[in-house]
Amino acid sequence: MAHGKNWRNFPGDIPGWNLRLYDPYAHASTVINEEHRLIHDGMMFSYTHKFLTVVNGATVRLLLAPPAGCYPHINQARVFAGAGDIDIVFYKDPTVTGYGTTVPAGGRPNLNQNSSNTASLAVYEEPTVSDPGSSLHRRWIPPTGTGVGNTTGDTAPSFGEEWNLVPGTEYLMEVTNNSGVTIDMAVDIVWYELSYENV
Repeated sequence: MAHGKNWRNFPGDIPGWNLRLYDPYAHASTVINEEHRLIHDGMMFSYTHKFLTVVNGATVRLLLAPPAGCYPHINQARVFAGAGDIDIVFYKDPTVTGYGTTVPAGGRPNLNQNSSNTASLAVYEEPTVSDPGSSLHRRWIPPTGTGVGNTTGDTAPSFGEEWNLVPGTEYLMEVTNNSGVTIDMAVDIVWYELSYENV
């Protein structure tokens, strides 16, 4: 089940809403950013693709599938690559012929380890697709220096500010190694889940 507070009924539906909003020791207002609060509320989750050895020309694929009633907000989507010239494309509505490996709940942990909430967003590794769908966003990790396979270290381009996914719609992420050499690569995704549309 998707998670989230109905902010339209603020403040009565927020646990602890009647607690004082200042630090009794410093006599100052207590303020944390939105992402920090979402972690406290047990609504933020993460997924990290294990480090892969990817040959030149190969593509790593991830499928994200939010169920009905779940409104995931992709807060962070980063690719770490050991060499440059990497193409990253994010698609909507791919034609999926095989779902590959399902990432279990333990592979999509809650950032608040005191929370019993589990992620509703389904993640599949190495799905098979006959059509990637509509391209939504593209990023490129460029090579550095001269020659083939120059290392770039921890290159981590994010996918913009935030992506709010549509329930019941599938999304595909493709990462292609065009560096000319075999490289190590990892994908890191962080998101929070709401049970209503936040518009």
